[in-house]
Amino acid sequence: SVWIYNEYLDSCLYASGYSDEPITYDNCNNSIDNKWYVGEDDYGIYFMSATNREMCISYVDNQIILAKCDENALMIYDEVSKFIKSDNMCVSAIDDLMVDEFLKLTKCDRHNKKIFWEISNKKPTKKINTTTTTTTTTTTTTTIDPTPTSKPMWIYNEYTEKCLYAPEYEDEIPTYEKCDNTDNYQWYVVNTKGGAFFKSKSNLDLCLRSF
Repeated sequence: SVWIYNEYLDSCLYASGYSDEPITYDNCNNSIDNKWYVGEDDYGIYFMSATNREMCISYVDNQIILAKCDENALMIYDEVSKFIKSDNMCVSAIDDLMVDEFLKLTKCDRHNKKIFWEISNKKPTKKINTTTTTTTTTTTTTTIDPTPTSKPMWIYNEYTEKCLYAPEYEDEIPTYEKCDNTDNYQWYVVNTKGGAFFKSKSNLDLCLRSF
């Protein structure tokens, strides 16, 4: 079984186990209501509730509910973007307390952090803010000195008045955020014969990489 986790809300999808009840989200825990099984066929995947494997996350009558595992439950999961899609729309959390529903289908907009879903084999814990797309990413390198001697610097965008923020894990995408003095916002410039590297102060094993 797996958890379906949104890092922005620090919450996991939750099923009551009863047919036609809305899918909700709540604090992640080890209860069976928080867990799902993933089924797959030639057309996509199904998220089956661990409370009842005959019931799936389904899109029925403009609602995301727990229902019979049929064509309404067919989804597509993109491991890179972390989108869960149905009918070319993305499953998004709703965090408006004035609305009774918890999930909806919406346009797949990478600036909407409520559409990023991680499928995890272990109970998730919040690491860092969910990232947005830029033209750089981080990667492990062992070819340069892991302890730079230069002073760290900030990479600042004057137009947005924000600084480049480094994730703490490999292959996460850096973002521009409001500048502060934490290590995630500071970078070392390491010059070598082959060029310069920008190393994250928060994790000296990681450098910026363009793609």
